[in-house]
Amino acid sequence: MWIIFSTFVPMKAFLRFLICFSVLLLPSFRAAAQPTCTFTWYNSQGNPSLKTIHQISQDKDGFLWLATWDGLLRFDGLEFKRFLLPQGSQTNRFTFLTCDPSGHVWTLAYDSRLYRFDPQEERFETVDTSGGLVSLCLRQDERTLLVHCNDGRYFRIDLFESDPAAAVKLFSPPFPQSATLLSTFTDSAGTDWFLTDNGVFSEDGANPFPDPAFCATEIRGALFFGSQAGTIIIQDQNRTVRHRLPTAADITAFASVGGEGYLAGTRDAEAFLLTPDFKVRSRYSLPSSQQGPAQTLQDIDGRLWMYSPFGGMDLYDPASGRLQPFFDPGSQVSWNSENRITAVFSDRQGILWTGTNWNGLQKAVFQPDRFELTRVGKAPETSAESSVRSLFEDRARRIWVGTKDNRMHLYGPGMQYLGDLFLDGSVRPAPGDAIGSIYAIAGDRDGTIWMGSRFSGLLSLQPVSAEGSRLPRYTVRHFPKDADSHYGLNGEQIFSLHIDREKRLWIASFDDGLSYLDLNDPEYRFFSKKNRFSFPTEDKNRLRYVTSTPDGRLLTCGTLGLFVCENPHAGPEDLSFRNYLIQGNDQVSVASDMQHILPTPDGRIYVCSYGGGFNQFCPDGSFKPVGPRDGILSNFTLSAVQDSTGVIWIATDEGLNRFDPVMEIVESFPYKRIGNNFRFNEGTPLYASDGEIYFGTTDGVLHFDPAKISNSSYVPDIRLMATASGGRGVSGRVADGAKLTAGQELDIAFQAMDMTDPARILYQCQLPGQETWTQLGRDRHVKLSSLRKGNYVFRVRSTNGSGREVENEAQFHFTVRPRRGLSPGAFVLYGVLLAAGLTLFFWFRYRKRQQEEPFYGSLQGADRVFIHELVTFLRDNLDNPDLDVPMMAAHMNVSRSLLFERTKTLLDRSPASLLREIRFDRVRELIREGGQTLAQIADMTGFNDPNYLSASFKRQFGESPSEYKNRFKK
Repeated sequence: MWIIFSTFVPMKAFLRFLICFSVLLLPSFRAAAQPTCTFTWYNSQGNPSLKTIHQISQDKDGFLWLATWDGLLRFDGLEFKRFLLPQGSQTNRFTFLTCDPSGHVWTLAYDSRLYRFDPQEERFETVDTSGGLVSLCLRQDERTLLVHCNDGRYFRIDLFESDPAAAVKLFSPPFPQSATLLSTFTDSAGTDWFLTDNGVFSEDGANPFPDPAFCATEIRGALFFGSQAGTIIIQDQNRTVRHRLPTAADITAFASVGGEGYLAGTRDAEAFLLTPDFKVRSRYSLPSSQQGPAQTLQDIDGRLWMYSPFGGMDLYDPASGRLQPFFDPGSQVSWNSENRITAVFSDRQGILWTGTNWNGLQKAVFQPDRFELTRVGKAPETSAESSVRSLFEDRARRIWVGTKDNRMHLYGPGMQYLGDLFLDGSVRPAPGDAIGSIYAIAGDRDGTIWMGSRFSGLLSLQPVSAEGSRLPRYTVRHFPKDADSHYGLNGEQIFSLHIDREKRLWIASFDDGLSYLDLNDPEYRFFSKKNRFSFPTEDKNRLRYVTSTPDGRLLTCGTLGLFVCENPHAGPEDLSFRNYLIQGNDQVSVASDMQHILPTPDGRIYVCSYGGGFNQFCPDGSFKPVGPRDGILSNFTLSAVQDSTGVIWIATDEGLNRFDPVMEIVESFPYKRIGNNFRFNEGTPLYASDGEIYFGTTDGVLHFDPAKISNSSYVPDIRLMATASGGRGVSGRVADGAKLTAGQELDIAFQAMDMTDPARILYQCQLPGQETWTQLGRDRHVKLSSLRKGNYVFRVRSTNGSGREVENEAQFHFTVRPRRGLSPGAFVLYGVLLAAGLTLFFWFRYRKRQQEEPFYGSLQGADRVFIHELVTFLRDNLDNPDLDVPMMAAHMNVSRSLLFERTKTLLDRSPASLLREIRFDRVRELIREGGQTLAQIADMTGFNDPNYLSASFKRQFGESPSEYKNRFKK
């Protein structure tokens, strides 16, 4: 797939016309009330055939066809397929194409010959024009193609005729031979009009006026023609009326703009906005064009476009009554004879496709949704100043926003900026003090706001001004880390704060695990692992989030999974926690690194994990995953929030997802679909009292009304293509109802024809003989083999490009017949014996390699080298108690996420799980060898503390080291 750049990706200077897509499009749309767009550019650098595109069309099946200077291209939304004329042809340049109702493509090549292309046979047929070279092709109406040859003859082609020879008929035009045909037009009564340089002629020979006509349209029963020297001719009930505009240029485009009047364009790229009585309201050059004849296009959603083949495009905005540049006006230097729009097409979904003379194909998908991004600070690009980590709504419904540059900002309704927080407790409309990188915010019943910072401990803001004040004031108190005080704060890297119903302020930190402050205690004593609170932790148990369920249970999570406390209101010595990890299955591997927890009012618990997807925590302690095969954009999920309808919004490293937990339907909003150049940050999202949802991003606050976000409900048709191979039956493409011979394989490819975002379409299939549906994810191929005699039906259905489930099932019927003279039972037996032999062979080889080395023995090539080096490094450094995943990633010279992905893919383990397994293997080996005390073994394997080793060993294997030693001796 040749998607080289899309919205918000910087371009080179000679591609400046695309910069406007990414930089200025959204602001201009908001200002002009134009629809939000998502752009995708299919670059000619990835596919040279896209360099020059002359015409675009769509066939009955939804495929897009392009006439290019390097072949005829078919596009299914994901891949381009090129078709060339037979070897020996003079050219493979095509300048015209149109699709007929049966799916054939009629195209004119640079050799002035007309061809009909059969997509099923993938074969070109030369259309017989009795030796004449074709100089002009016009699509007269749905049924007719009009062809003019250089010898003066005209041919009419009936596009409904299956036989191309019978479809082509000589045509005697109703206009003089001296006249040059410019265009055709069919009115609502079915009358065909021929526009020439010597007047307009109807099929029956009527010639209402002798003036040249360059364009035509019908408005409320009257015919409007654009003529020479600024003249507009109206033909209404045998009456001809002329209106002259103040220009010497020919009128080449004319359209109605509703009851507001008309829009006219000239050959010199000039535009006139006219009143209903043809008075000039506005006159200006087309904003995006330097020269050339203006043309108009109205898409299926009623948007009116005006463009020129020597420039860009403009969209008529009814609100302002003007044409608004669709591309950046500042990029005019890029519009020249080598770089211009050569083809414009609006497909059945309202997607706008533009082909260029040099720079490929562009797709514009119009979205009605409104995701708003409020930037923080004045930094020109993503920086700590605009990177949002914490969000909070106070009792006055003000929104607090903490950024990574150590400042706290306050916003009012509609995200109107109020001011920044200062260390004296004031809020003023100026850059605030550096109060610390605030990662967590919580508010108690008294109105006090608590803030946890990444490196500066805890802050409390007690209000001293009236609650309704526009700019509040607070008394600020700082609680830094105090390691010397028995009840002082023991952790300074605070990632999450939560106040429960008993007014305990729970503190989840990256450097101290879990602690709490009883807000009812006037002494403000912090209970942590250094005094009376024993949270099950170790050095690498870094917590990211803490919250409570509606029934009062306390939940916290971090690098060692999920912890659940059933008695969070007990004394600090009596608090009891249980630890849960996501266990591996078909969709996610063992994952302990959890980012966020979402308890819902109906009692469900969801967790976001970094690598393990989005999971529901079940009452039995298991996790039910929702991953990429279900439509989630990524297994790396960051946070989630639920709106008032029960829908859950999930932030991932690839974009936003909407998940319906009742219907279990996932819809996706990748970053380019949202329409801004940012990435989601870690941190708790906010569901505000006004119904808006807020997420912190690397470039400000993303906020939206979930009720106004509605992905497309478009129902795409599914196209099937089946290919049979092997056996003694017919090989190659087969149609529905095909008859196959036993032993043949059937490869079924399918594609839901939704061009908006086809890479996001999910598929399900029902295999022959099965009643359940199999989730295929984004796979678009199924291979069926070893089918017995019988009649079969293959069924497939899909979502649309927004990930929404729709009713669009497609079926393929086929019959399998037995081979003559051969026993099906014998072949089954041979197959079973062969499969058994191969299974034993590979199993013994696998066991041999596993015995040589349990981790990388079964791997090959670069994968084996990578895991061998990693395992060797871990074994050589087992006695280092500080050995952790960052050290492993640094040694392997890869990022932490890449290390996680590779070990998960190759070993079905996380890096931390691999280290833990190697440590325990060495512990058991040393116990079996004898001669070492448990304390010595603990030092040699990085556990350090023999008591901790003993407890961890029993938790891992169900028996203590001494019990294991005794059992081994026996």
